[in-house]
Amino acid sequence: MFNLSAKEYIEKGNGVITLCGSTRFRDEAHQAMLLLTLENWGVHLCGLWLNSVHKDLMLTTKQIAKVKDLHFQKILDSDAIILIAPGGYIGESTKEEEQFAKFRGKPVYYFDGKTFGGCNLVRSLPNRFDDYSLITPWRDRYEQIGKP
Repeated sequence: MFNLSAKEYIEKGNGVITLCGSTRFRDEAHQAMLLLTLENWGVHLCGLWLNSVHKDLMLTTKQIAKVKDLHFQKILDSDAIILIAPGGYIGESTKEEEQFAKFRGKPVYYFDGKTFGGCNLVRSLPNRFDDYSLITPWRDRYEQIGKP
């Protein structure tokens, strides 16, 4: 195991990261997604932005529970999570997500709206997207048959 800063983890690895945080931080989450995507990371976001874009959406308790459960499934699918925490704010739901990720052995990093932070002990760096052996033949075939 070795200790990696958020910067090292993001620059040296590639895989899937779930962004967690209050839905009021939609702009910061999208900024983090952009930066991570440019570093070859797949990014899971929350599906509803109840404190911003979807604030007028009327949902049942069952629908909200399903969305929350789906977000925990995204955490399970991820190699790490990043808490979107401008000003250091981490709400109760986000604290629960953080504890779940730690319980599952996932590194937890932070994004303040501008930079990534935190350090974690990790067993290895994920490299999910280094193998293009299934994509390249498709692209070659697609070029041969012509684009629709």
